[in-house]
Amino acid sequence: MSQQTYEHILVGFDGSTPAKNAVRKAIALAEEINAKVTIAYIIDKQNIDLVLIAGYTNAVEEAEKVAKEEFEKLFNEINVPENINIVQEIRLGNPKLFIAKKLPEELNVDLIFCGATGTNAIERFILGSVAHHVINHSKVDVTVVR
Repeated sequence: MSQQTYEHILVGFDGSTPAKNAVRKAIALAEEINAKVTIAYIIDKQNIDLVLIAGYTNAVEEAEKVAKEEFEKLFNEINVPENINIVQEIRLGNPKLFIAKKLPEELNVDLIFCGATGTNAIERFILGSVAHHVINHSKVDVTVVR
């Protein structure tokens, strides 16, 4: 049996502790196997649409600012080896679809890391977690981190 090798790891990131742990583990694996890492912060379009309907016109810009701040906090907290190729992505859309399907197809990802739980407990209760969706709908291997 041949051993699976990975070339491009995608990490879903929302600023939560499990997501930060997923980034740490993805980077550690990437260093071992010389893989590229893309860390993706997906701004939930459904939430933005609700805020825009309410009349707040700067919602997308504010959400992008929050995403950039979360990335800055992340990279202040973790040690990234110099030899690791890391790309940051901020996208507007459905986090479940982007992490499970769109980004893996677009970026030729062959492994996804995600945190077991994210920052939005209410959505997780009503709609199910992003991790659960990714596990059940991704065509590539998935690692869920606590």
